[in-house]
Amino acid sequence: MKKDNDADHNESADGLLQLVTHFSNKGLNLPITLFVKGSIISGTLIGRTEYLDQFSSDFTIGWGKESTDALKDAFGLNKETEGDDDDDDFRTLHYIHLKDAKVFSPGKQPLPRLRTH
Repeated sequence: MKKDNDADHNESADGLLQLVTHFSNKGLNLPITLFVKGSIISGTLIGRTEYLDQFSSDFTIGWGKESTDALKDAFGLNKETEGDDDDDDFRTLHYIHLKDAKVFSPGKQPLPRLRTH
């Protein structure tokens, strides 16, 4: 029987990938290649703050500064957040953020074909 305090721990999660993701959230960007259900995904592992900052910049192109700042405030990006969560348990991480990612599938061209940034 599963205990309540085990709800955030996924036994099938990759502990090494969670640990590397934890370090990327602290500012360490690493090249990484993943094998996922017959496809290869390759890119640079980046932290949450860098990802959300880039996303908000791309998403708000053409918006005024006030609207851009409002979105960054919603993501918590207008304050120092990188590295503030030293007590976070890396085993609760269930996502990664990649920069310059490409997906290689057998018999197909890599995606995306054009570099986005």
